[in-house]
Amino acid sequence: GRREPDASEEEFMENLRAKILDENKMLRDDKELIKEAVQAAKERGYYASSLPVLKERVKTGHEKGMLSYLKDVIEGKQISSGPWDEEKAERAAKMADTARDAGLRIPTHPDTRYRLLVTSEFFAGGELRRHRADYGDRFDIESVSASNDEQFTEKVIRLSRGQEKRSVALVPDTLTQDQLRRIAGAGIKIVRTDVHTLLKARYDSREERSSFQVDTYAIMLLVRKIDENTPENSPLYELLNFYVGRLFSFDGEIDIKDYLQGLAFNRVVVLLRGVLAYHRAEPFRVPEYEIVSATLISA
Repeated sequence: GRREPDASEEEFMENLRAKILDENKMLRDDKELIKEAVQAAKERGYYASSLPVLKERVKTGHEKGMLSYLKDVIEGKQISSGPWDEEKAERAAKMADTARDAGLRIPTHPDTRYRLLVTSEFFAGGELRRHRADYGDRFDIESVSASNDEQFTEKVIRLSRGQEKRSVALVPDTLTQDQLRRIAGAGIKIVRTDVHTLLKARYDSREERSSFQVDTYAIMLLVRKIDENTPENSPLYELLNFYVGRLFSFDGEIDIKDYLQGLAFNRVVVLLRGVLAYHRAEPFRVPEYEIVSATLISA
């Protein structure tokens, strides 16, 4: 069952309250929301379960993200109804530290930041506009729509022209080996995704879709960043290994290390063995691993 918050958690929550009520950090109108959310978490016994996400969002300075999370606390969403999972929380915290290190290595200057070319099935109504507003200072996003796979291939190459070395494409798993080779040959990195499940996912809520979308952006940034100069013991590889092990489906058995190399070096034959599979965020559960992608992107 749930455990009672200990003294260190009580102290943290008081510090949290003080930080997010600071007028320099938060708009005056949000003060009552914060108070209500903190109180709601305590009254429902979700105190300990909420702690890792709250801590990370304070640490990364994501006040807007934290407000969104606290609204969910009030409404009873995003909350764990099960026992506190210490092991999962510790792993999430460790991976968040790795993500912070990896994120600092990814360029964000307008002249060097990465260009993410994403198959249009990835977005539902209004999401592309929101994502550009949320992440436009970290990377560029283009939605790629086409009537067939050949047109999609040509469009990805055309949209990347002159920026191939900082472009990465999320492509449908229906593309042929030849089409993938042409994209890879242009110098564009590739991540394959199951487009059929993306189409079905359009009926899911924004909250259910958001975790997968942020994870996908994190994967694309890592794939684009890793090159022949990246040591295998770097945080970039460690984090990509974390994602591939959790989120990719494979055709038969495959050595994860081989697939990481395939992603890193655009080895089309290897890429054809795996696909990034859509996952829906689980309701009523603290997303312990959500902080990993958020930390990478905000570093």
